[in-house]
Amino acid sequence: MLAIASVAVSAGAAKRPITETDLYAFRWIASPQISPDGAKIVYTLVTVNAKHDNYETSLWIVPASGGAARQLTSGPRDSSAPWSPDSRTLVVWLVLREVAAMLAIGTVLGLGASLAAGRLVAGLLYGVKPYDAAPLAIAAVVLAIATGIAAYLPAHRAARLDPMAALREE
Repeated sequence: MLAIASVAVSAGAAKRPITETDLYAFRWIASPQISPDGAKIVYTLVTVNAKHDNYETSLWIVPASGGAARQLTSGPRDSSAPWSPDSRTLVVWLVLREVAAMLAIGTVLGLGASLAAGRLVAGLLYGVKPYDAAPLAIAAVVLAIATGIAAYLPAHRAARLDPMAALREE
């Protein structure tokens, strides 16, 4: 009887109008994607950012049979990820997407720095102008290919591993 009374009192005390700060604390799930083997679900977790002027999203994965959810990406603008037919290469896609963002930033910064440094090395160059587009483009493409290979190989290898088996071995 005392337990019922305490529950009733706490339920009555919890009733209050929803405020603006309550709305900022809301979190919701969007774009759930069930893996082809039906074992896992990837979803987008949407939250309101700290400034309360936009939304932040991150990808999470949870076993379809139940269990703890695990964060895959840190956001702030991550959206749903496609599953491969074997249900494993979601990892590859996530890694390559992160690498592509870093590659784009690095390429822009590198090209900007090379153009800025062009005047300094102009006297050392023979037969090539410091602002010649062909060598800059070739360098950017070669670095992009090397970066793609360097990212794909370990990501592909990681996608083939069973995470629980790898954790048990450590």
